[in-house]
This record gives sequence, C-alpha cells and structure tokens, in this order.
Amino acid sequence: TGGPRNGAPLLNVRLAEQHYLFDKLAPAYHLICFTDAAVLDADVVAQVQALRRQGLPIQVIAIAMNGVSQVQHADLTLADPDDLFSARYGVQHAGAAYLARPDQHVCARWLQLDAERLRHGLNQALGHNGSHQP
Repeated sequence: TGGPRNGAPLLNVRLAEQHYLFDKLAPAYHLICFTDAAVLDADVVAQVQALRRQGLPIQVIAIAMNGVSQVQHADLTLADPDDLFSARYGVQHAGAAYLARPDQHVCARWLQLDAERLRHGLNQALGHNGSHQP
C-alpha cells in the first residue's frame, strides 16, 4: 500500500487556505482513523480511554470519508471531500488507520484497525514486549 511507512514522518495535508494537518497536532501520540461512520469502533474507543487513564497522551483524529461531518469519540474530525487525505496516505477503504509518535513519525499502520492491533502497535512503539499492556 502507499502512504508513509513505519518510521517515516507523517505527511502534512492542506486543510484550507493557510491551515494544515500539522497545525492541529498536539504533543501526543496520534491515532489517525479513516472512517465513513459517525462513530468510532467501540473497542478502539475503550482502548484509547484505557491508555489515557494510564497517562498516555493520545489524540484521535478522524478523517471523515463519504460526507460524514462529525465522528463521535474523535478529538478532531477532518473532512476529506476530495479524497486528498486518502490519496496522500494510500488509503482506499474506511477502517484504515495510522499511529504516529509525538515526534510525528509513523509507528504503526493498518488497513483495518481494531483494539488488539492498536494495543500491539503501542506496545511496540513504547518498547514493551507482548506481555505488558500500556
């Protein structure tokens, strides 16, 4: 698949005149979810909430495909009406996701995100073996 690979920097995307994706990023891990639904997967949301309770800063950004205007449980919803995000990130179908470290480098990516994949990706990013859950 296209898009940035593990270890590569995130790609900046122009949102509007003088507004870019990088302007929206907090000093945190970033879970960028490509979705055509109005709500994120409940198991992924539960995993994110558990990580936050443990003190891990993580920002969830929903890239709204197919005209969805607001995605519940995302910290930020960004519209992708012209498929610019999808094209830059090599995403062809809803459900794909990227996880980036606070330094804005990709540490995991998936064609289809689920809670177990997110947990595994974060364990790898944090240097934990499979027996430890962040």
